[in-house]
Amino acid sequence: MGQTKTTLATLNLQWCGDPVTAEARDRRAKLAESIQQLGADTVVLTEYKAGPSGEALLALLRQNGFAHFLVPEHMPRHKLGCAVASRWTLTATSPAQKPPTEPWRVISFMQQGIEVHGMYAPATAPAIFDFWNWLLDSAAIWKDRPVLLMGDFNTGISLIDSATYQFAAHDHFVALQALGFVDLWRRQHSEVRDYTWYSSAGNGFRLDHAFASPAAASAVAGVWLDHAPRLSGASDHSAVVVAG
Repeated sequence: MGQTKTTLATLNLQWCGDPVTAEARDRRAKLAESIQQLGADTVVLTEYKAGPSGEALLALLRQNGFAHFLVPEHMPRHKLGCAVASRWTLTATSPAQKPPTEPWRVISFMQQGIEVHGMYAPATAPAIFDFWNWLLDSAAIWKDRPVLLMGDFNTGISLIDSATYQFAAHDHFVALQALGFVDLWRRQHSEVRDYTWYSSAGNGFRLDHAFASPAAASAVAGVWLDHAPRLSGASDHSAVVVAG
């Protein structure tokens, strides 16, 4: 993507754990190691929690070469949202309009000439519909620019991105693609069933996605799911990795 090749990833942190327990410290160390092993230059961190636990994770990432961070301004410490860690200097941007509630669920920046919006969508109604209505309105503005959308969207195609589940925002997910945005992993794996999160009953869901506008899609060389963070217990999600 851009003149210099780069790799981006997104990973749900499972909120980094309690700031003080030994178990949480061990898991943060696992998270930092897992993020390092993704091989990405820039990582969108969803379910980031501002305050001691999030700051402790960022300190570990800094030791691993991620010297640059974007964290939402005015994010309440008891809420979950998005942050970004990068080996490169980050240029923050801002959507024309932010989500009507919990604006810290979106973090926006430029990466090698690509406008990237990291997202952590709400999981339940009515908040998920408010978020997706905002996203579709914004995507209609972004669609003619080189744009990537990455993160935990908490929805997908019913009975495809889950074998058993009817997603609440299925129609919104389809509408984003009708605007021209490309589901990058599905483009590369048209017939494959694979998931980024599993329920306690063992049902799989592909909740974490990367979309590209038409102007950005051709610059993407490959997309894959990295299950190592989930299998190691660092998080309850797998990562999505996008290579330029």
